Amino acid sequence: AVKGSDYKLLSTPTDLKGLVRIEDEGDALNFVRFFTSPDTHIYFDLYAIEGFREDENPFHPFGSIPKDLWEKFGMVEPQVKREGSTFVVQRYLLFYPHQELLFPKRLVEVREYVEPDGEYQLELYKEIASGEEIKDIRMPIE
Repeated sequence: AVKGSDYKLLSTPTDLKGLVRIEDEGDALNFVRFFTSPDTHIYFDLYAIEGFREDENPFHPFGSIPKDLWEKFGMVEPQVKREGSTFVVQRYLLFYPHQELLFPKRLVEVREYVEPDGEYQLELYKEIASGEEIKDIRMPIE
C-alpha cells in the first residue's frame, strides 16, 4: 500500500487494519473475499479460497463444490451479521497446503470477525471434509 511517500507491505489480512473502512455487511463480505478470491488470494498468507456451489461460482472452476456435495454437507450461502461494531462472516473456505503430502486439502466452515477499521480475525469453526472426499475441487494452483 502506498500513501504519499509511505509504503506498507500487505501480506496478511491484519496488515489492512487502519487502511480501510467497513461500513456495512456488504463491505465486510467484500473485504474477506478479497483475501480468498482466486485472483487475489496469492498475495496473502491464508492459502485458501472461498468454496462456492458449482452453479453459482463466479470463479468456476476454482473452488466449485458440486451441488451433490454442497447438499450432502448441508452448506449454505455466506452469512453476515453485525454484533455491536463487529461484523461476523460465516462461510466456507478451501485450505490447501504448501505440500500436499503433509496436509490434505480441507473444506472448513469459518467465522471471520471484521471491525470497521479492518481489524481481522479468523476462527476455524468446523472442518467439513478433507482429502479424497474433496480432491476433485480445483484450486488455482493446480
